[in-house]
Amino acid sequence: MVEHNLAKVGVASSNLVSRSIFLLLLLSLTLFAKTIVIEPEYCTRNDSLMLSDIYLDAKKDAILIDLPNTSRFQIPTIRLKAALKKHGFTSITDNTKGLITISKMCIDNQLLQPLEDLLRLEFQKVYKTIEIINLTIRPKTPLPPNFKDFTFEKWRINKSILRRQKGNFTATYLDIKGLRKTFYFYFEIDARLHGFKAKNNLPNGTILAPEAIESAVFDLDEINDIPLEEFEPNRWVLKNYIRQGTIILLRHLEPKPLVSRHDYVDALIKDGGLTITIRAQALNDGKKGDIIRIKTSDGRMLNGVVISNTKVLIKE
Repeated sequence: MVEHNLAKVGVASSNLVSRSIFLLLLLSLTLFAKTIVIEPEYCTRNDSLMLSDIYLDAKKDAILIDLPNTSRFQIPTIRLKAALKKHGFTSITDNTKGLITISKMCIDNQLLQPLEDLLRLEFQKVYKTIEIINLTIRPKTPLPPNFKDFTFEKWRINKSILRRQKGNFTATYLDIKGLRKTFYFYFEIDARLHGFKAKNNLPNGTILAPEAIESAVFDLDEINDIPLEEFEPNRWVLKNYIRQGTIILLRHLEPKPLVSRHDYVDALIKDGGLTITIRAQALNDGKKGDIIRIKTSDGRMLNGVVISNTKVLIKE
């Protein structure tokens, strides 16, 4: 009986020791496993994505992925994971959404700060209510290694590009010898605007009044033209039909005529220092500065320049 009990104790002890050794080995493997975090975007100056591009503590560099001859492209995250596992990375944290963007043009963002400041200012000139959340600029072609020694001279951007969320522009720099070099840049902007939307379906010819529109906040990428950002009652007329919920753009509008057809106006006739006023009826609409036809009380048909909502200057 005693021998039997000793045997049972021996077996139990043996199993316990085996389990302990296994746990220690598992713990040691976990402690010494190579861990890495995969980010959604990387930058490299090489023709290949190198281990040192994404793992700063790499003691020995290695090629992970050969890159195509383009400045910026995307690869599936699973492809990079497979390459990392081949180099012993067993613990991988994925911060991507299945795709990784790789750029070959790495540059200190401070060197592009003057361009960013100019671009911000241009957007603020176009949109009075803009709130810029994020603005990124990157070169479309590789910049020279000594770009930090170049001096910014001028830039050029098509104004129509400012109606979009992304686009291109050029900038001219002077190198250390004073020679001009032109570089191409690409930008993306994330911004919000304050404007107005139609409360209901609005037919063309509608004079915008407070009850016809409501305030709205929207992203820049929701529009393709300049929005109405400031509202003055009875100033604007719709040029075309607008559906409920549509963001009101300036191209939807035209100024309300100062003088409307059939309105009675004072027609002014100037002769030297003398001004004669006669009563007349407008035969068509007119904004300030427009030439319209008028009919006087005695039946004469004349041309007149609209100078206010009640006055027209006779043009002989």
